[in-house]
Amino acid sequence: MSEILNTLMQDARVWQGHKHNKTTQPAEPTGYQALDNQLGGIGWPRGP
Repeated sequence: MSEILNTLMQDARVWQGHKHNKTTQPAEPTGYQALDNQLGGIGWPRGP
């Protein structure tokens, strides 16, 4: 992986769905249950 991409992937502001099964942070539902299930069970995570 390139150095710049590796740096970006370490940034806490970059959401990485493969690292989260369920989230406890606030989220915005997509309106599609199947997609919400893939996004931690509740939709798009909101930032801190």
